[in-house]
Parts: sequence; C-alpha cells; structure tokens
Amino acid sequence: MPKVLLVDDEANVLRGFRRTLHGRYDCVMAQGAAEAMAELCQEPDLAVIVTDMRMPGMDGITFITQARRLRPDAVYLMLTGNADLDTAADAVNRGHVFRFLRKPCPPEVFHPALDAALKQHATATAEQVLLRRTLTGSVGLLTEMLGLARPGLAEHHGRVRRAARQLVTQLELPDPWAHEVAALLSQIGRFSLPPELTEASAESLEDPDDRALLRSHPQRAARMLRHIPRLDLPGRIVARQLDATEPPTDPADAAGPDLEAWGGSVLRVALAFDALFDRCGSEAATRRAVRDKLADPCPRTCAALVEMPTTECENSDAPLRSLGIDRLRPGMFTAAAVRLCDGQPLLGRGRELTEPLIAQLQTHADRGLLHDPIDVLVPDDTDPEPDHELDGDLQPPAAAA
Repeated sequence: MPKVLLVDDEANVLRGFRRTLHGRYDCVMAQGAAEAMAELCQEPDLAVIVTDMRMPGMDGITFITQARRLRPDAVYLMLTGNADLDTAADAVNRGHVFRFLRKPCPPEVFHPALDAALKQHATATAEQVLLRRTLTGSVGLLTEMLGLARPGLAEHHGRVRRAARQLVTQLELPDPWAHEVAALLSQIGRFSLPPELTEASAESLEDPDDRALLRSHPQRAARMLRHIPRLDLPGRIVARQLDATEPPTDPADAAGPDLEAWGGSVLRVALAFDALFDRCGSEAATRRAVRDKLADPCPRTCAALVEMPTTECENSDAPLRSLGIDRLRPGMFTAAAVRLCDGQPLLGRGRELTEPLIAQLQTHADRGLLHDPIDVLVPDDTDPEPDHELDGDLQPPAAAA
C-alpha cells in the first residue's frame, strides 16, 4: 500500500495527524526535515509527502527541493499558516507542489487533497511504467533489429545508450526514459541523408555543403519525432545534441528547455565517448583519454562520464562467468569478443546482451557455427541459478580483444 509521509516540527501537530488519519492511510510521521530525510532513505514506497512550510533549520520549499532528488516520483503537498500568496506561488513554482493547504486544515479539506495526491501518484506511476517499459522497450527492439542487419551500427548504439543511461543516473536528471529513448534515436536523422553521408563524420567531409547537410540530421530527427505521441520530448533532446552550451540550472532541478539542454549535453558527451572509444580501442584507454581529448563546454557532464561505472572486465564489480547460451540474460555483458567457429567476429567485447542478440547467438549455436559456453560479466540482477557444470572461477581476459 502506498505510504504518506507527514512532516512537521511540532509533535502535537503530528499527533493530530495520527488521530485523524489513522486507519484511512498508511502514514509515516517525521518531526522536522532532518528526520524526514532519514525516512526518505528508509521507506521505498512513499507516494505522497506532506510538509509544513515554516520549520527551523530547513523550510518546506528547501526540504521538497532536496527530497525530490531521492523521491522524484512522489507527490508533494504544502501546509502552512502563512496566507501570503507569494509564498504559495513560490512553493508551487519552485517546489513542484501539487497542492498548497492552509493550517489548520480540516479533515473535509485534507482528506480529499490526500486522495487526489494518491490518485495523481498512481496515474504518474502507470505513465512511467508505460514510458519506461513499453515505449523504451519498443524503440530499443527496433534499433536492435536494425543492428542485426548492420552490426557496426549496433555496437555504436549500444555504447551510446549505455553511456547516456549512466550519465543520466550520475547527474540525477529527471525523466530518464526520455534520455534513453533520445540516445537510441539520436542518429535516426542520418537515414534521411544521401547514402554517402549516413555514416560520415563532419571532420571527414571537405565540401562545406555536405558538412552543413550532415549537421542538419538532429533537426531532421526532431521533425520526424515531434508528431509521434510520447516522442516529442526525446525529439527535442535529440535536436540539442550539437548545441555546444552549458545548461544554466542544476541537473536535478532541470525542466522544460533546461532539461532538453542537459539531455543534449548528455547525448553530445556520450557520442564523443563513443568516437574516442573507436580510436582508443578499450573503455579503460578511453577514460584515460577523456580529460585530454574530450573538449566539451559542460564540465559537469564530462566529470560524470569519468565517474560512471565501468563495464570493462578488469574494472567491473560484476562477476565473470562462463555460461551456456541458454542461460544468458539481457543486461549481461560480453567479457571478450565473440567469434564464430571460423574466426569471423560477431560481437565486440563489453557488448550488452539483449533478447535479439541472445536469439541470434542461439541460432548460430544451433547451426554449429558458435562455440558454447561464452564468457560474460553478470550483474547481480541478471544472475541465473548456479550451474556448477558450466560456471567456473574465471580470470579476467586481457584488455585487448
């Protein structure tokens, strides 16, 4: 059952909440902002957070600003004895507050407000499930299928998507689904260009008209996506991927054009990381080159790139295992380059496995074209049941693959 966190510095107010709300809602009480922050770290199912405006040490707006970094999906209500309209407007505009209620708030006003907040949370949660699973999964599947026909393109898509996902986590950007979809679709505008420009880089083109045409691909992609339901925000992020500017706001508080600017910065740095990877040959070497070779106007995004978790075998915390293809799971990573029996390369080292890729590996194995098992990195949430016949304590392979 979703929980309601009630925050007030006065113990008698919290006791009043407990009396009037007991049996109707699953409530957690916190006396003051510091105690409330501790509850945020311990309670994973907080749907609605109600806070007093005037509290010593940290006022309600400041508390909500910090709480949103831990619980961005919670719905926030503000209670205050201050009837000043400017305070109310500030609470709504800065704190992303759902309702502003005056103290004392009678049950006939407070209960409907809590009911509306819980309904809003349920609606938003369902929306996020749709966006995160259905939409992102569908776009990911389409790009994976394209990658099966063009393996080189799939390697780039996978690396850019993984880098963008980690950067969004490091920067605590809102709407992570939108940034991941933008990463998947960041190059779709290239397919509207002449064939010779589809995989070209601007630096490799001598004709200024060709360079200008190539640089138009983000705007072309945005035009393709803007009329598709749910894809307008990813499209606007894609359109900003070549904007060499530093976003003005804190990333965790970004919204509107500022969120699009941060998304563009994430894409720009993820794509630059992918280009450096091609020249350096490994993630470890790429990270060493980032500080010297990655010139980007947004230092916070570059710093997040250096700090993000690695998938390289010699640095990853994920255990290295040898697994049969029938036990591979999406989210695992190849620990070495995967080659067919005749030596033909199939997947690069550090490639994140997906359902289409696993199906492709199974097909090759069934036809006797691929040796089984495969060395993979296994994050905790993808670990299959132990199989002592296949699993072994493996030493990380050499960095070059």
